[in-house]
Amino acid sequence: METKNVAKVGVIGLTGQTAFFQLHALPRPGETVISRRLSYEPGGKGHNQAVACARAGALVVFLAAVGQDAYAEECKRHLEKESIDVLLQQKAVPTAFAAVSTQENGENFVQVFPGASQQLLPEEILSEESKMHMQGCRYLLLQNELSAACLEAAFRLASQIGAGVIFNPAPAGEFSPELLRQCFVITPNEEEAKCIAGFSPDQDVTDEELWKGLSHAGAPRAVVTLGKSGVLLADENGCRRVSAFCAGSAVDTVGAGDVFNGSLAAELVLGADLAAAVQYAVIASGISVTRFGTADSCPFRKQVLELAKNM
Repeated sequence: METKNVAKVGVIGLTGQTAFFQLHALPRPGETVISRRLSYEPGGKGHNQAVACARAGALVVFLAAVGQDAYAEECKRHLEKESIDVLLQQKAVPTAFAAVSTQENGENFVQVFPGASQQLLPEEILSEESKMHMQGCRYLLLQNELSAACLEAAFRLASQIGAGVIFNPAPAGEFSPELLRQCFVITPNEEEAKCIAGFSPDQDVTDEELWKGLSHAGAPRAVVTLGKSGVLLADENGCRRVSAFCAGSAVDTVGAGDVFNGSLAAELVLGADLAAAVQYAVIASGISVTRFGTADSCPFRKQVLELAKNM
């Protein structure tokens, strides 16, 4: 897609600092292991998805709550370096912090202290300042790292400014049919999709059964990420699979979902249909797992398009 006359994507979510530990293997309960590599990078689902969206060629505006500390300043600098328009509400608690441990095959374990992000207020989301900040957004990209009240406020804001909602329901949770019906599309992973559809995580279900459950729960469309098994795209026309894209050996999978969501939102706002946007996002996330980090693993648009030519 061309990037002329680009419409905006608004992201409301979590931003904070992240520590990354590279391990030979994840520890068992009670075990201490030595990390072979330690690095730091600003992140959080909202932060990472905003960066992925910007690198995919969209204009991006971002809203979050942070503390009054050095981490907050670093998060702001990191986002602004990506040409993201930032509105941060400062709180008297620390900025969010995450610890990510990744073993050699790319599998990971994540711990998050949400900190200031959980103190964002619904009235701040619905304030005139926020409406001005988000004005012109064609889509709002939301995650489940906000409080329930803030999530509802974000949906209300989308309605007020005429934006569609791309909802990444992560971490997993339960959502009312009324909320899900307001989405343009939901983008859960397999476990999150089963949770919404009323299945247990270890229950074997067909694509059709999963989509029937998601549709019954209120989702008008669903893009379910399945890791190495690719993506399930489901809507009123039925279910179809999109294969995963291999750009090389996976070294870190922790940011793949965020890269996928940000890239999907960018393609949609640039005018692609949902199937084409999914294909772009699959390539972008396939590139990201060959790199360490989360936000910094996001590929730029030119890199994705070059690989797409060879498919």
